[in-house]
Amino acid sequence: MRMCNFDDDAANAMAAMITRIQSQYKRASITFDCEMNTGLDSEVVKVLKKNEANDLLEEMAEHHLDALESRRRALEAKETESRLNGFFGEDDTEESDYFFGNDESYDDNYDPYDNYEY
Repeated sequence: MRMCNFDDDAANAMAAMITRIQSQYKRASITFDCEMNTGLDSEVVKVLKKNEANDLLEEMAEHHLDALESRRRALEAKETESRLNGFFGEDDTEESDYFFGNDESYDDNYDPYDNYEY
C-alpha cells in the first residue's frame, strides 16, 4: 500500500481497523506502509507503520467512527422521510398526468354524454 493515493479518510478507516483488531486480538500485529502517499501527513504515516496504541491513532479511528455514525443517521433520516412520504402519499399529479397522456386541460368532471340530446 505504498502508493495507493490514500487520503485522510482512508487513513482514518485503517486506524479504526487497527484499533479494533488490537482491542479484540491482543496478539495481532497490523501495520501499513503508506510512505509514498503524498496526501498523508508524515505523522500519520508513522502511526500507521507502527504497531502500537497511540493518541493520534485513537483520534483518527474516532473520527472515522463519527463519520460512519453521521452517515448512518443520515440514511436513517432519509428512510424515515421516505416511509412518511409513502404513508401520507406525495402529490405527483403532474407527473402521473403526463405519464397517462393527459394534459393540463383535462377536466375531471367531463362526461361524454353532457352534450347528448335525448
